[in-house]
Amino acid sequence: MYLAKVLVIDDEEGVRSFIQRALETHYEVYLAKHGEEGIQQAARVKPDLILLDLRMPGLTGLEVLAKLKATQETSGIPVVVVSMQGETDVLIDCQRAGAVDHVIKPFNLDDLRRVIQRQLSGLG
Repeated sequence: MYLAKVLVIDDEEGVRSFIQRALETHYEVYLAKHGEEGIQQAARVKPDLILLDLRMPGLTGLEVLAKLKATQETSGIPVVVVSMQGETDVLIDCQRAGAVDHVIKPFNLDDLRRVIQRQLSGLG
């Protein structure tokens, strides 16, 4: 049985491990602690979905999103923004940059799972 690959790019160790524990029974979960590492992991692993934090040291989430969408091998990977920033203008910027959905921190695990499932529902 194929397990979809989910890449979590978040600078907070607690968030990364929380999401990993919540998802690892249904998905192959990969972790990156900053934007550059996330971009490298995305190119190497070719995940089916990326969960991306916006506020990180170094590259911001929007910068990471722009780089992912500008690179042929990662441009088709759906990106869900997972952030404390829920302001409408920020979410519009994310959508314009190519994000397919968003989840606001702190999030409910059921909501996160629903968003992931909705985005991956086309995979067999």
